[in-house]
Amino acid sequence: MQEYIAQDEISKEILNSAKLLQAVEVNALILGKAGVGKKSLAKFILPKSEIYEAKNLQQDIKDDVIELQNEAIIINKIDDITNIDLFLNWINKNNIRIIAISHNENLNQKLKDIFSINLEIPDLSRREEDTKLLVKKFALEA
Repeated sequence: MQEYIAQDEISKEILNSAKLLQAVEVNALILGKAGVGKKSLAKFILPKSEIYEAKNLQQDIKDDVIELQNEAIIINKIDDITNIDLFLNWINKNNIRIIAISHNENLNQKLKDIFSINLEIPDLSRREEDTKLLVKKFALEA
């Protein structure tokens, strides 16, 4: 299972929400700047799911070359979806659960509406205890 470092109080709250998301079948949006752990959190929620890049996924849907049904997937850079109606029809028709990742809070309203839960991960500058553990982890890996 993907590890998500949560030593700071805010990170512990986010981790508790992520644990809830493991148990319920709802769509969720994970927001935050680059490098804050959005992908790690998404993989913690859906450890067996693939991560799809939004632009590539949209093209595959348009070209009708992707065959997924009744699955949960992670979509990186959900804000790159430009054909919202095509995407929404596809997820509804195929019963796809989405854990989406974005750095941009200003999503199209139709897209925002599919998410039951939004998790915002703060910058590492606001997560001092997490930062210490991350430095230690990366030092050991190096």
